[in-house]
Amino acid sequence: RLFYGYVDGGFFPDRMHGDYFAELNVPLARQRYAVDVVGPLPEGVGIVDEAPARPEPYVLFVGRLIARKGLDVLLRAFAGASPPVRLVVIGDGPDRAALQALAAALGLEGRVQWLGRLSNTEARHYMARAVALLVPSEFEQWGLVVNEAWMAPTLVLGSDTVGALRAAYKTEMRWMLLPPGDVAAWRQALARLLALGIDERAALLDETRRLAENYSLAAHTQSALELISLPPRARPMALASLLARAWHGRVAVW
Repeated sequence: RLFYGYVDGGFFPDRMHGDYFAELNVPLARQRYAVDVVGPLPEGVGIVDEAPARPEPYVLFVGRLIARKGLDVLLRAFAGASPPVRLVVIGDGPDRAALQALAAALGLEGRVQWLGRLSNTEARHYMARAVALLVPSEFEQWGLVVNEAWMAPTLVLGSDTVGALRAAYKTEMRWMLLPPGDVAAWRQALARLLALGIDERAALLDETRRLAENYSLAAHTQSALELISLPPRARPMALASLLARAWHGRVAVW
């Protein structure tokens, strides 16, 4: 708190971090948000679309294939509900073979497509065409993939432990926040997602576009400019400044 008392301002991902840092002596008036910037894809950048042989809609998972990411929950939810979509999986990891074996045991071989690791550009094009991005992680401090999906734009269903979703989803979108590991809740949410009418989906996509603007380059730049324009706080005495420079626990710039 003593050190932060000399900091001119703080740049954080979202207002939900504000009270914590205010307690550490960075007042709310000296805080700005929108660190996790996602820009639009460049014009003309694309991938070769899949052949029309796979025209059916799909939902998307993007992430490392490890236990914490919760892909097994999605597979079990799919197996119980038989939704009329396929699941496209982008990513790789040590649990890939086990997850593919689980999908086979659940009878999902023809409904799950494993694309492996793709570039960020390719993954974001898949997001743009998806019915929704699914983020069933046990925990995500933030989850930049959520910002990327909002920018696509596409809807995002995710665990209520994903920081980006907890910060953004208000009353009308709370049904898109699910308990991690709860197969029944995911099955129910998928059914609701796929039953959305045209107007309902359009309204949710409009809200998604608004959320994307909060993490755009323009929002980031505006926040940075506002921080730069704040009047400096009092500086410590020379001895404290020298001690800060010698402190190896954190980075200190004076």
